[in-house]
Amino acid sequence: MIRAIIVMEEEQILSAIKEMLKQTGFISVAGAFTDGAVALEQARELLPQLAFIAIELPGMDGLALAENLRQQFPDLLVVFITAYSEYAVRAFDLNAVDYLLRPVNPRRFQVMIERIANTDLGQGINAKETLEIECFGGLAVRIGGKPVKWGRAKAEELFCYLLVNQGSGVHKETILENLWPGYDPHRALPILHTSASKLRNIFAPLEGNIRLEYADSRYCLTIAESKCDYFFVEDVLSKCAAADVINYGAVEKACQLLCRGFLKDRGYLWAMEKEEEMRAGLCVILQSHVEKCLAKRNMEGMVQPLKLFLNLVPYDEEGNNLLLEYYARLNNGAGLIEHYRWLVKVLREEYDMEPAISTRKLYQELYEEKYG
Repeated sequence: MIRAIIVMEEEQILSAIKEMLKQTGFISVAGAFTDGAVALEQARELLPQLAFIAIELPGMDGLALAENLRQQFPDLLVVFITAYSEYAVRAFDLNAVDYLLRPVNPRRFQVMIERIANTDLGQGINAKETLEIECFGGLAVRIGGKPVKWGRAKAEELFCYLLVNQGSGVHKETILENLWPGYDPHRALPILHTSASKLRNIFAPLEGNIRLEYADSRYCLTIAESKCDYFFVEDVLSKCAAADVINYGAVEKACQLLCRGFLKDRGYLWAMEKEEEMRAGLCVILQSHVEKCLAKRNMEGMVQPLKLFLNLVPYDEEGNNLLLEYYARLNNGAGLIEHYRWLVKVLREEYDMEPAISTRKLYQELYEEKYG
């Protein structure tokens, strides 16, 4: 991965550039700043290989910052971003790899990314450094696009367990209780050590990107950069729990992932508990927003979070009744019928049950009112 820093005067633009860089798959954002002097100071520790710099910065302007950074890192690639085209000539005098005008056009951004990929730095990136982890709908772990071969089933489970606790040391006794319940600890402990050793060998090509450390009788897995759907869901839970307005696109994606099953078909009891914990977290967030909309009499605004909520817990009686009543109030017969048919199908196929008695009665009453 290429280590990059971003220095922009506006938080919104900084966040947008950061998100676009994440999508490249080979550029990691080591630091993001709104102050050039702070960026220059932090760069000594971050050791950037690439810098995205706004020319219009308070205090030290972007051109001066680039010159100072180049004194520390002569091979640093610089991309300038500005709203004013007159800076272009001076920017290229500083050997900038590219120059983007704001607002940044996505196609033009992609051209710039391809230009970076074709530099010596870009072509020197080792594909083995990329780590992809999919935890929903099963388990798929790839290094440089190639599936990981675990060799031992317990090495796979140990990785998943430590992934869920990423960045936190887990005591070996706790690991033994969860992964080897009922085993004699004296028999299970050597298997744990062997599985940990196997993981270190598997992820050795990733060098500093992933570390498995053992200290004070605790194992700690740390992952610096990866594409991981579990991390995405946890990030959604963390951000939305503290927000007044939620990103429905992100929440919907998290709900879709969760509905596929966390580590599906692996049979890990601790993973089933974790799945229910994530489901409960998303439900609390969505219920909270439904209640806020109801309190403000914003019936239309409650529909999207309510539908997402029912995708997670389709058997929820109160939620289904609320949505049916909403469709009836809007005189939306198609929506009423469509939701009830969906509910019957999902409950029968996935839960082997029927809608609640109150829901069946309510639907019948509303249907007869509409169609006689």
